[in-house]
Amino acid sequence: LAMYDPKSGGIWIPMERFGAYQYAPVFQNTITPEEEKADRLKTARIFNLIEPFVLIILILATVWGSGLKADCCWMWVSFGFLAIWVTVISPYIHYMDGEGEFFLPPEHRTLGYWYFQARGLGNPGDYYSMVNGKLNFMNYWNEIKQLLMLLDFLFFIVLIKYEDWVSHVAGELFGHSGYPLQFALGIIIITVADVILLFLVLPLFLRLDNFPYGVTKQFPYLTFMALLLIMITGTLFQLNWSWLDKALGKNQPWSLVDPMPIKRAQNLTFISFLTEWCWYALWGFMQQVLFLGCFCTNLARGLDVEKSQFRWTLCRILTAMLFASLHFPNFWLSLATGVFGFLWSNDFMKNPNMMVFGLNHGMNASFTNKLLPIAFTVGPPHNSPLG
Repeated sequence: LAMYDPKSGGIWIPMERFGAYQYAPVFQNTITPEEEKADRLKTARIFNLIEPFVLIILILATVWGSGLKADCCWMWVSFGFLAIWVTVISPYIHYMDGEGEFFLPPEHRTLGYWYFQARGLGNPGDYYSMVNGKLNFMNYWNEIKQLLMLLDFLFFIVLIKYEDWVSHVAGELFGHSGYPLQFALGIIIITVADVILLFLVLPLFLRLDNFPYGVTKQFPYLTFMALLLIMITGTLFQLNWSWLDKALGKNQPWSLVDPMPIKRAQNLTFISFLTEWCWYALWGFMQQVLFLGCFCTNLARGLDVEKSQFRWTLCRILTAMLFASLHFPNFWLSLATGVFGFLWSNDFMKNPNMMVFGLNHGMNASFTNKLLPIAFTVGPPHNSPLG
């Protein structure tokens, strides 16, 4: 006769074995749907918690193993794979594991939202959808127009900065060069850039629904905090410049670089700052996709930050530490990126918009580089500036 075993939760039935009948267990599935869901959630949190640390190890191994040498082929292959993993493969794996059920509200549990808006990016489907009888991006036309005007202004400053190149291209195209032709070429370049931005770039990289709040609330606050920290730090460096310069030495990861802060402020020009902001906005956007879109987002899910303020603070600290470690062994740059990372991660999780944080990253990095006497280099010594 079959017997129920309450200890194992299974049923034992008689089976012939070695010429005799013995009882063998036939286990029943006693896992409830709720328990299965809890196990899946636990696995998802562990995956989200571990992934950022594995990625940072692989990135640092690539940086230090290659020495950031431009002719190192395997470095580009490694960085390319990591970029594809962060932007394409990893989000897909997380989504196919059913994480949308755990980390997104029911109305947003789509692959498009998971890939784009959940990480602060734009969604082409949302950008070109029909809302209120018109394409959705037209409902945010005032904000988009202001963004394009800002980017056009930065492009124009860059063209002024590289006037010789513009003059050369104008000469090649028109047979001779002059300010009217250079200006016309600049207008053509900016117009083409606007078309590409409006119809190809912004659909992928501008999240529409929270962009107005990010521009009017987050960007001014983050810029103010950055300038305040830069001014305080610059003042401390200036007041203690003589002994700091001697005590910290030269050509060390913790050394300061000439000129001193007061001279940097005197040498700061409008064009040089805006030109640097333009380049750093692009570079900063790329960093923020990794830092905020992956590290911060995954850690927040892994730590279940909604449970307590301690978990939320721990998430910000770990995110800042990961971001700072990318700039090791440069002590001052690691410290600066850690502080900025702590500020950015807090606001990003409240209102994730990559365009806002990319532009703010560019501005903060430009002010830091122009006003503070710290080197903007990462990785092994004597490499090109990438900070």
